[in-house]
Amino acid sequence: MITCGDVYFSSLTSYYCTIHLATSVILGLLGVLYLVFAEISINNFIYAGGTLFTCIIIGLVFRMIHSMIWCCHKVAKIKQLRKCKNLMIVGLVSMMVFGHAPKIWIFFIGYDYYVFWSISIICFMGVFLSYYVFIDGAPCEVLYRTEPSKLYKSTLYLHVVALVALCRVATTYSDIKDTIAIIGVQVVFCPGCMFAYYDLYKVLIGEIRVKHPTVNNHNPNIGVVGNAQVQPAPRPRAETTEKAEQKIECKICLLEYSEIHVPRIMKECGHTVCENCADNLLNYSNKKYMICPFCQMVTVVKGPASLLPKNYGIMDVLDSIKDK
Repeated sequence: MITCGDVYFSSLTSYYCTIHLATSVILGLLGVLYLVFAEISINNFIYAGGTLFTCIIIGLVFRMIHSMIWCCHKVAKIKQLRKCKNLMIVGLVSMMVFGHAPKIWIFFIGYDYYVFWSISIICFMGVFLSYYVFIDGAPCEVLYRTEPSKLYKSTLYLHVVALVALCRVATTYSDIKDTIAIIGVQVVFCPGCMFAYYDLYKVLIGEIRVKHPTVNNHNPNIGVVGNAQVQPAPRPRAETTEKAEQKIECKICLLEYSEIHVPRIMKECGHTVCENCADNLLNYSNKKYMICPFCQMVTVVKGPASLLPKNYGIMDVLDSIKDK
């Protein structure tokens, strides 16, 4: 998780899918041990083979869909952020399908040993493969705040209420194995559905960014914000060396700070850019926040760059230079 002031970039689904993968591996190992030490039965091998085959087919189908989407993007020449959005929507919807499926079928099937474990492993792998193929491979990530939003709290509340209600229904079953199986499935798959719903909402409203933007190693004045590369304008030729040394300028547009090109401070990291460049950076997020092109930290503004504090230290230095 990369913390940037009061905003961080990550995906709640990534942590949950890591748990899913670990659970799938553990269940797979237990299944192999069961096949080795249990009494030889044709049903054991049929269900084990069918489960493995189904997981492989799901992975291949996801890869095929992923390739088709990328081919369509390439033909249509869609921008990178839009490509990310489409892939993440497909992945999150797929996660929700594999997350809700076992929560529903368990009420009708109950605890049938072979069916229960086979479908559980398939759904575990379905959730993980949805994330791995569509979301983890997409070159962007969801934007969160360290302070949970009201929507997140509401989503959490509704899923907890639904979880309690479904578990209460499970207690009405006469067979204790059915009750335990239903409650177990609801508890295990509920968080994934909740995170997928919340991430899907964030993606749909556009609160995502290109993943891991970095500053150019050869020129520290070049950075990446969203889909745009921020780079300085051609440096004008200085009249004299002494005058050039006294020039205090914006590192993006290379124009000298003044009352027109006001130096504005990005509160989270302390870097300074002129007001015009700050407004350009804010345009990539609809005036909500700006990503520093030098260190990638995020400053929430929710308005024009004039809301950022003026760097009076630079202005005082400029005044002292003029007085000389």
